[in-house]
Amino acid sequence: MKKTLLIALLAINQIGNAQTNWTAQTSGTANTIQSIYFTNTNIGYSAGGSNTAREILKTTNGGTTWTSQTFTGASFLWGIHFPTATTGYAVGAQGSVYKTTTSGVSWTASTVGTSDVIRSVFFTDTLKGFAVGDNGVSSKIYKTINGGTSWTPHAVTTVSSMYSVHFPSAMVGYVVGNNGWISKTIDAGVTWVQQTSATSNRFLSVYFVSIDTGYAVGLNGLMRKTINGGTNWTTLTSGTPENLNSCFFIDADTGYVCGTNGLIIKTINGGTTWTTQTSNTTEQLNSIHLPTSSVGYVSGTNGVIHKTSSITTSVSENNSDINSTNYPNPFSNSTTIKFSNPTQTKCSLTLYDNQGRTVLTIADIRTEQVIIERINLAKGTYIYKLNTDKQTIANGKISVE
Repeated sequence: MKKTLLIALLAINQIGNAQTNWTAQTSGTANTIQSIYFTNTNIGYSAGGSNTAREILKTTNGGTTWTSQTFTGASFLWGIHFPTATTGYAVGAQGSVYKTTTSGVSWTASTVGTSDVIRSVFFTDTLKGFAVGDNGVSSKIYKTINGGTSWTPHAVTTVSSMYSVHFPSAMVGYVVGNNGWISKTIDAGVTWVQQTSATSNRFLSVYFVSIDTGYAVGLNGLMRKTINGGTNWTTLTSGTPENLNSCFFIDADTGYVCGTNGLIIKTINGGTTWTTQTSNTTEQLNSIHLPTSSVGYVSGTNGVIHKTSSITTSVSENNSDINSTNYPNPFSNSTTIKFSNPTQTKCSLTLYDNQGRTVLTIADIRTEQVIIERINLAKGTYIYKLNTDKQTIANGKISVE
């Protein structure tokens, strides 16, 4: 039984390591697409433009076709984010902020109150949001609590440019920028504390899968990881000298990074190793986003938008103090998976079919057992893994008869 499980796990691991193919979508523009964001697998938005114009595109069919959104303004757009399916924000040069509450049907223009270049935006709900920008000499972290009607700046004079902001929770957030700058808030942006990254190189993107586990990437293959909320940042080997412009993680183990010269790399073991993907482009890739674990998009210069689907993730062996059992197995109606979780740590279960595709996710488990119903599960063998925010705590196999 153990030998069979090992073979199954290794097979899924090899599938997860396989190259993912990215195919070109017709964006209908030759402008730079600086940022891309999807609210689901079909509906997505991109922001960018040229030196003299801004541009927001929208798709409602998973990237097959894109239409230009109508709004006033002439500022290049750097970032876009949708906290809900209907409400979204785009930011850019000259302090510009554009807001929609109609899924992109209409956009309202405003500013953060300065002429700074606003490079990144993130909203924790429809009203509370953060943006980062600079004037080339000093930077500011902007906060709004009224949906962008007004913004309060937090000046940072010790770093010339900030490039990315991400909040894994309503209270905890991170920003990154020039000179290895990483700063953290634990009080929803009231105060910010600089962290030690052990580099003077430029960070371009930051992404956290939980309040403790996160990644930052930047120039010349720069890559850092923390598992303790930024108290310590460790160096990861990206295996490339390219500039890493954007990172996105599906879970604590599986993540993607895009960069210059069409670079897309993937990890399935929390950044320990990275595999180069077939991007089918040599354009600079500026942004990457995955609305689900099976669909992903990247965008870049000259109107490039590429898409991948049927992404596989890895179920790798992980030595753990927490093992699991399940009964009955095989099962026809339901099975109960039991595991040790004495501190009631929040974890999630992901179920994969024999092709490594995600077929079920159960989140926010705080007990020591979880029940899997057969509903919508075809006859066959499945692999599951239990994850906390920081690690995979158990693997197992179930069979549906």
